[in-house]
Amino acid sequence: MYGKPIPWNKKVISTSLPIDETDDIRPGLGQSGVANLKRFVSDGGLLVTAQDTAKFAIDVGLAPGVSVTPTHDLKVVGSILKTYTVDSTSPVAYGYGSSLSIYSADGESFNVSDQVGGDYGLTSVNDYQRVTGRGGPDEDDSPEGRPFQAPPALPSPKPWEPIPLNEDQARNNYFLIPQADRPRVILRFGDAGELLVSGLLQSGQEMADHAAVVDAVYGKGHVLLFAGNPIYRAYTIGTYPLVFNAVMNYDHLDTGRSDK
Repeated sequence: MYGKPIPWNKKVISTSLPIDETDDIRPGLGQSGVANLKRFVSDGGLLVTAQDTAKFAIDVGLAPGVSVTPTHDLKVVGSILKTYTVDSTSPVAYGYGSSLSIYSADGESFNVSDQVGGDYGLTSVNDYQRVTGRGGPDEDDSPEGRPFQAPPALPSPKPWEPIPLNEDQARNNYFLIPQADRPRVILRFGDAGELLVSGLLQSGQEMADHAAVVDAVYGKGHVLLFAGNPIYRAYTIGTYPLVFNAVMNYDHLDTGRSDK
């Protein structure tokens, strides 16, 4: 809010601006603007987001079950990365084959969960640790003097998949997203060894196989999240149709979902 107000309105030199105007854009959307955006989507609208705006949608709660993948050493600078189609039945993927190269500005990717707030408290084979801490790594993990009983097998989801909840975890779980409203992964990034198509990539394993395009449900509407920019100048015409498909089918984006 420093300095003079920054207007966004029609003038002699800017006659092509849209009908929405304001005398000062410094405050941003504000709480009322976010509320209006949520109302638009909840009433059946489609919000298309990419990179920073995707993170914004996640931060304000417009994409339940979706989070940005945390990274530490990853470095991507305007690179072309390989993705694979996860859900070809989604209208967003109409006309595409099994793989697609997309533009990534900084290596953003997504995690998805069946719970609001992520997979907090859930365990998969990727992060399993011995419960009792007794014995060596090749010994049964059980208290002494009691018969060993093998526990149920832990889930082993792919990086682009949510950790499934068992019956106990789903019971009376206020954070559980209804089956029909869970985020839908449309594209995911390739394996670490094949991820880079062109450009610079360092520590690609931190984003490999994670979701690249996700369709999140909010109320009656949808929020489409792109980890990269699908319409970046004239450089990314191969991904333009992902946006066009979504816009043309905004009221049929649940097509192909087995839970609808």
